[in-house]
Amino acid sequence: MFGNTKRLCALMLLALSALIGCGSSPERTDANAHVGVLSSALVATAQDGASYRFPAGALLLVYSETCNAALDLGTGEDQASVRLPVGAFVAVPVSTTQLERTSNGTTTLVDATLLNASPIRFDIAENQLTSLELRFQVTDLTAVTFSVGTLQVSLGVEIQQRQLLEDATVTVQKVTFGASATSEARDLLAVDVDAVLPYHLEFEPTGGWSMELVNTACIRGRLTSARSFPESLLAARFAEVIGSGATYCISDTGSRDLAFLQVFGATTPVDQSTALPGNNNLFYLLIDGTIDDVFDGVTLRQQELAKPHTFSEGHFTHRIVDGNANEIIADVFGSLDGDFQLKP
Repeated sequence: MFGNTKRLCALMLLALSALIGCGSSPERTDANAHVGVLSSALVATAQDGASYRFPAGALLLVYSETCNAALDLGTGEDQASVRLPVGAFVAVPVSTTQLERTSNGTTTLVDATLLNASPIRFDIAENQLTSLELRFQVTDLTAVTFSVGTLQVSLGVEIQQRQLLEDATVTVQKVTFGASATSEARDLLAVDVDAVLPYHLEFEPTGGWSMELVNTACIRGRLTSARSFPESLLAARFAEVIGSGATYCISDTGSRDLAFLQVFGATTPVDQSTALPGNNNLFYLLIDGTIDDVFDGVTLRQQELAKPHTFSEGHFTHRIVDGNANEIIADVFGSLDGDFQLKP
């Protein structure tokens, strides 16, 4: 679990990042996603009989237009792997200017030069195997080749969910207003600290699940309905994001997973134009909580989400930002408990 502030910042960065991670552990091999396995040999034997391996800190950065991943080459193991989605990629070795050379029981560091053409490009294609080699020249002029196994794609079938329902209760912990908040905005958005506010949300997906973040499956759509009880206390805030684009994600975090809903709006409701007079107001709703393990980084067990699924230790954040000045107008934060359901 993230701490309140650190967790919010981390989730915001995940939501707003232009380059999003896509790598995940290869330990599970369930084929329910368009992914492949990049398996890297970390030890090689040269013509002189000596063995070579990458030093600690060596990495292979792998990236495409939509995602990136890092493969640790200096683990001390003989093999390392990472899962990647289908697409065109570029690989960049990092901290590989030296290799560990072991001969007759003695290990030393030797300078090494990458022989591969730069940039190193490869493609992951459905139902095909792609091979990649990393070749180095060491100081004794012996060529060393590290075979970077196969990139094997597995193809699966997903069931598109049509609606997500969330019923939860937020306990308000903090309410703040920026210097630019008008008196009308303070009246409109007023809510007491320690107020306990049940609410109901409805999210309508517009596509299927995809791995958009590191070990994270997301489904995009829009927030179609949001109601609080009593209605007056969160009504204005919900009105600012209803109909806006939204993303619901589940992250594999071990025995408990992290689920979060993020909604971004940029249209000020007509009846709030006096309270929020700016011409570039931005509205953010972020909800997160921990749930039972339903995702292993590859397979999302949707059948377990078809009935009400409890989440806890959650957080509720609604924020209004003046996009021109990049200043917060109003912010509310609270703890959260409740349940959600993915209805087919």
